[in-house]
Amino acid sequence: MFKKYHLLTFCLLTTFALLTLSQPSIVTKPSPEYKCLTLPNSVCVNNGKTILTTDNKPSTLKGWWTFDDKFASDQSGNKNDMYPVPAFGPAFGGNGYSGKYNYSNYSTINNIEAYNSNEFTLSFWIYLLQDSVGVWRTIIHKGNKYTENTPTVQLWPNENRLHVRVSTDTNWNDGIDSNGALMMGRWSHVAVIVTNQLIQLFLNGQLDNQAILESPVALNNGPFHVGGDPWHPGVGMFLDDLRFYDEAIKQDILAAWVQAFVPFYNGGFYASLGCSSCNYYQAVNSCADGYQLCSMPELYVGGYWTARINGWFRNNIDLWVRVDFNDVKLNDRKDYTDVNVYKMGICCQM
Repeated sequence: MFKKYHLLTFCLLTTFALLTLSQPSIVTKPSPEYKCLTLPNSVCVNNGKTILTTDNKPSTLKGWWTFDDKFASDQSGNKNDMYPVPAFGPAFGGNGYSGKYNYSNYSTINNIEAYNSNEFTLSFWIYLLQDSVGVWRTIIHKGNKYTENTPTVQLWPNENRLHVRVSTDTNWNDGIDSNGALMMGRWSHVAVIVTNQLIQLFLNGQLDNQAILESPVALNNGPFHVGGDPWHPGVGMFLDDLRFYDEAIKQDILAAWVQAFVPFYNGGFYASLGCSSCNYYQAVNSCADGYQLCSMPELYVGGYWTARINGWFRNNIDLWVRVDFNDVKLNDRKDYTDVNVYKMGICCQM
């Protein structure tokens, strides 16, 4: 019995010594309860037959918050987690979780050198839980003060149209507004892309608006405020798959992200916004190559649906319909020939 006791003690001490010598380093995060083990890039198990390694990611992905873990950790590899952690909600697509925000709570992501790029893409999925409340509402705002805006995404006071802001060398409050609006109770994808002086806004994978800024964007060292900021109330929403790239993501990649959630996609979007308010002649000529003003059957097939999810009916519910004038009665041609009659033009794939 005495020998067995000493043998057991020896084994325990030997095991403890081996564990001590081989123990991975422990990295402590801002949250006092959050600790993780730092391991090599890959670990082999099952006699080397199985390799556990990190997920494959593009090198330009500098921040990625999926909200699928309890710490809202940064999945990009930069270990820049947001804090405080928001409440959880359902994820877009039904896989995992999202961050849940109301008007008063918001999270902060500290600035790191990787964010200091005058070419970048900010993208996320958003699900509105509450409608407009009469004041500007912040979804995301990067900056230490009110006059630092690169980048900032807000909602208008009395509608759910996007208000995208950046600061430039000559103007602390420059940017663009969306033509469409976010739908209540539906997931929408938003992407803001800045390339030097070009700013673009994509809604559900489609280019919604763009502009050339008067001067290059002015970067700042402030944190990202997510779900609100110190100067504006937040947004009642679920937020998911928040990403920051230090490159301008191509539109075909954006389309690939959203096409599973946007029906009628066939190598391109079925319908696009030609003009928000224009006469018939302008509507016909507003369509890009490969598109034409929608006919009535084309509107019923997918044009109306696309216009609805992108919020194009915000200002105008009257639509131009492509017609053959030989089939239109003389008395009914007035609207088509009157240059002062304005309706919305939606373009469908040819």
